[in-house]
Amino acid sequence: MADAQVQAEKVNKLEHLLAHRPDKSELVEKNVLKPGNLDPSLQAKQIELAKNQLEDKLNAALSHRPKPAELVKEGILAGGSLAHPRLISLFVWNLD
Repeated sequence: MADAQVQAEKVNKLEHLLAHRPDKSELVEKNVLKPGNLDPSLQAKQIELAKNQLEDKLNAALSHRPKPAELVKEGILAGGSLAHPRLISLFVWNLD
């Protein structure tokens, strides 16, 4: 009988939670759900596509970036070693 009572309590709790669950707009506001009416499988593809497009845009911008030697020549970057001395010491230490 105790098992039946525990089962009934679980059912009641589940019914209460389902009756009082947040609506879709509240879940979107809390970033639990993504906005839009797309099927979840399509939403995942849409997010992946946006990520890939952003990655391509960043790679394109980085490919047009001036080389460090050009920046030294133009006086934008200090001459000599292009790496911070602390980074050089860490690199040399890791080679041992």
